[in-house]
This record gives sequence, C-alpha cells and structure tokens, in this order.
Amino acid sequence: MSSLRRDHMVNFGDRVRVRGDEQASLAWVRLEESHPFTVYVTARIDGPPALVDNVMAIATIEWGHGGASVTQEYPIIRRLRVPLAASMVRVSARLVADPPATPLADMSAELAAVVAPGVDGGRDRNTRWARQHGSAGVLSSEPQRVVALDGYNALATPRWIMLFDARAVPPDGTLPDLARPAPPYPNVFELGADDARPFHAGVSWAVSSTPVLLTRDAAADVRIDVGFLL
Repeated sequence: MSSLRRDHMVNFGDRVRVRGDEQASLAWVRLEESHPFTVYVTARIDGPPALVDNVMAIATIEWGHGGASVTQEYPIIRRLRVPLAASMVRVSARLVADPPATPLADMSAELAAVVAPGVDGGRDRNTRWARQHGSAGVLSSEPQRVVALDGYNALATPRWIMLFDARAVPPDGTLPDLARPAPPYPNVFELGADDARPFHAGVSWAVSSTPVLLTRDAAADVRIDVGFLL
C-alpha cells in the first residue's frame, strides 16, 4: 500500500500593496499535522480623502485539515486577529467599496499578514455590530451567534429588551430567547457572553413592558447594539 504524504508549503506572512480591485495572497501555510495558529492582518488604505471612508479592506481566511476546509471573510479594522487550529491556512485580502458605486481605481492599501504558530492568550473577538433605534426591528435575517448586547432606554420608565430567534418580530405573548432589563436613561443595559448565543433562523428584537412574555410597547424609544460573532 502506498503512503500519502502532505507536501510542505510554508509562507508565514507577507507585506504587499494592492490597487483597485486586486486581490493579494498574503500567506499560505500547509503542514502534515494540525497546529494552533493566530492570524494577524493589518491594512493601511490610501487614496482621495473623500473616498477613504467608503473603502474597507477585507481578509479572506481559509483553513482546514486533510481534504476539508472552511472559508470566512473578516473586515480589517486596525488589526485583525483570528485564532484557529489547522494544518492548512491561506490568507488573502482585497478592497471593497460601500456604497458599491464608490470607484476603487484610485485607491490602494498596504496589507500585512502574519500566521503565528501558537496562541497569544488574547480574548478579543472578531465581531460585526448591528445597530437600530426605536421599539422593534430585525437585526439579521440569517443565523447568527450573539456575543454582546448593549444600549439605552430613553423613556422615563423601565422596559425589557427581548431578542427572538426569528426573521420577523413575533406577536405579543411570545417567550424571548434572550431578555435584559432596560432601566431609564442615563443607565444602560448590556450583556457580554463568554459563550456566543446561537440564533438559528435570524435575530429580531422588541421592547416589552412586561418581563416574561412579549408585550409590545410601540411608543418605546430605545437604542440597541448587538455584536455577532464572525
């Protein structure tokens, strides 16, 4: 029987400049055995000052072991940090515009990536934040893991913030999947979870005047910020 051996392909990082809609390969590590790694990526975007705020650098990280791998995209805000364990890690990056009509031809970025063996002990998470204001709404129509929740209640009376595993705000009498008291301003409500809370369908929210089941308060005035795990 012939034995299978994984080829060694090791590039633990690079620093390159991309222009326009180019995509740069920054690192590719491929080993025989799976190991813990921490991926760091930074980006410095250059271009016309009026356009810089509309352009973001996105890192694409693929990692896996054997014949299987997964791919995830991360916005690079100051320094991106992604801990993982794998035998193969591939990192690339590109520029994206928001709104999409923003021209990229005059934009460039200096990108740098390091795939560092081992873990650094940091506890910061890579998150995407959704923000809304009012009495109810839909934060995501896709499955998410909620890692943080905070905001404030502008009313003079206490209310309850309720999150639901649903793509639409449910009717009164629904039991929430996550709830927190919302005291009157200037007090704030917040939640920081060591374990991300899974929402399988989507994430909707509403302000309730009662603590256990939803009783919609359509006149509520609440600011809510929810962090989703990337």
